[in-house]
Amino acid sequence: MMKFFDWSTLFFLLFFILLGSCSEDQKPNIPKDPLIVERDSLLAIYGGLMDAQEFEYLKVFELGSTDQTYLYGKSEGKFWLGLFASPDQKTAEYQVDLDPESDIPNIHYNPVGHGYLATGFELIEILGQDPLDMTENASISKSILRINLDDFVLKSATSHLSKNELT
Repeated sequence: MMKFFDWSTLFFLLFFILLGSCSEDQKPNIPKDPLIVERDSLLAIYGGLMDAQEFEYLKVFELGSTDQTYLYGKSEGKFWLGLFASPDQKTAEYQVDLDPESDIPNIHYNPVGHGYLATGFELIEILGQDPLDMTENASISKSILRINLDDFVLKSATSHLSKNELT
């Protein structure tokens, strides 16, 4: 009887030790920064088609053409714009230096306007600013990208002004 008690006790002890060591998987470590979460999500969907790979941020431009998905971001210090017909088909990709003299440190680009010209061009207005510089005289870049809708060739123009001159 003593032999049975020793083996059964040992069996239950080992069973509970094994049961305790089996725990659920750890929760994934998701970055708290929403810009990083959005960037990583978009890279998971479109990243295989992109030539540029190192992005500080990557976002969807909501005002673009309805038959294309417009992504924008900052890659290697330049404004990046990608047009996608689907997650499997890239229409065009551009990397444009909208601040060639580096007048604005830590520049963050934000497309704010969109329109079409009767001559077959699409216009995108982009503001660039340092999000940490909140002074009234902070420099802002204002760029206009013009995309030919026949062949998706891109042209751009940039001007710099202070926040208090922005209308």
